[in-house]
Amino acid sequence: MVVALASGGAILPSVQPGASSARDVRLIGRWDITVTTPTGSAPSWLEIDSSGREALVGRIVGIVGSARPITEIITEGDSLRFAVPRQWENGNGDLRVVGRLQGDRLVGHMTFPDNTTLNWQGVRAP
Repeated sequence: MVVALASGGAILPSVQPGASSARDVRLIGRWDITVTTPTGSAPSWLEIDSSGREALVGRIVGIVGSARPITEIITEGDSLRFAVPRQWENGNGDLRVVGRLQGDRLVGHMTFPDNTTLNWQGVRAP
């Protein structure tokens, strides 16, 4: 967020174009994720928490590996995106995840370090 001075000296918040001005609290919580793979489906989970005034952070367990911290979840409207470092996946780079709220579900895709992309959908964990 950028702070701007209005005439008269009042301090007004100014949001940079494309930046999220507030977290979407509908995203917060634990989600049971099902990843669609070429051989069927695989379980996963995503946990989203608030941090400070506007930030979202979390943890994810993908189809391989253990729980990994998510240091920043970027939101724009009902959409989210984040990346976590490669753990046991093949390839180089990060595991990149994008999704959006669709009713009471989260839907999206994850792109693995080897550039394989798989679709996923999530429901709130009980």
